[in-house]
Amino acid sequence: MEVRKSLTADDVRELAEVSFDEKVVLSLYLDLSASLYPTKRDVEEQANSLIESALRRLERASGSSPAYKDALEDARHARRFIELEFSREGGAAAAVFVCRAKGLERCYVVGRPLRSRASFDKSPYVRPLNSLLSEYSPFGVILCSRRIARLLRFHMGRQTGKERVIEDEIHGKHDQGGWAQARYARHIEQEAHHHFKRVAAVAEEYFSRNSVSHIVLAGPVEDRVELKACLPADLEKRVVRELSLDVNVKPAELATLVDEIDAELEREEDARLVGRVRSGVASGSAVAGLEDTLRSVSAGRVDVFVLSRGYVAPGWKCPRCSGLSSIGPRCATCGTDSAERVEDVLEEAVQAVLKNGGKVELVTASADLDVLGRVGALLRY
Repeated sequence: MEVRKSLTADDVRELAEVSFDEKVVLSLYLDLSASLYPTKRDVEEQANSLIESALRRLERASGSSPAYKDALEDARHARRFIELEFSREGGAAAAVFVCRAKGLERCYVVGRPLRSRASFDKSPYVRPLNSLLSEYSPFGVILCSRRIARLLRFHMGRQTGKERVIEDEIHGKHDQGGWAQARYARHIEQEAHHHFKRVAAVAEEYFSRNSVSHIVLAGPVEDRVELKACLPADLEKRVVRELSLDVNVKPAELATLVDEIDAELEREEDARLVGRVRSGVASGSAVAGLEDTLRSVSAGRVDVFVLSRGYVAPGWKCPRCSGLSSIGPRCATCGTDSAERVEDVLEEAVQAVLKNGGKVELVTASADLDVLGRVGALLRY
């Protein structure tokens, strides 16, 4: 089994392009949080339970078809991998994809939580990974002093890519007085300014190849001020925090700091988003609550779907018009009595919103969204 410790948009696109007519793919998502699954045995039991449920659903749908027999083998292979090879070290969740008949055996260990689930389908179930990429932004860090600078990139709790170091020889202070000292001091300042301009130019090139959404600028205060003045406008506007740090701080410490900043920004953005939903309900530009939101999703009116993380609700989906509702079997959209029961109508809603070009935002621990019914949407019209 190929194990990858980082996740990129190319990874998700590659998986999304996989589709088989005669085979099915096992998509297994595991929650690795120590509070819920403290031991390796707990993780194994979680995997076994999820896989068994997915096999039962596949058997009901396809009976003892060749695809089901292959799925049994893939399930056994996934279980052996979890039991004998898998390591949860450094991970908050794992995503495993298996279709051995087509050469697909891959595991991603990511530093952010994902909801546990398992399914067999014609293609890998990649939407949770796509949501991770959308929700957690890559961060750049620029550490800079007058002599040395370091450029790093972090994403989902890990350093990604190679660190870049820029060093310039800046002369020390002159011991003599008079005009020579003043002239020497100006020379030192010119050298330092040249260093900061060089760092800014290298940072522009580095972050064009290692794309980031936000930048943390760190180092002594006076050096940060001078470097920031040299940064191209595109980089300067992405600076979200400035920190007084030793330029030699370890990457692991930086990863922790970046995580904290990422969480702060996420809370701020969640609060703004929920506030827009709350105010929009009164003006008619937003809806809240399960049934009203599902009705708007079914009508294709949703621009931004706002969902409390972990919220699951059974519901109904119409095979004729794809209308969604919390009550069935009568379809609230087309009026037929053919709606079918689904285990989680919110999963269906998310898929419909993405298909219609809308955005999905997961909100963590928002009391304001809880009051609104844990789900809502900003509307296109």
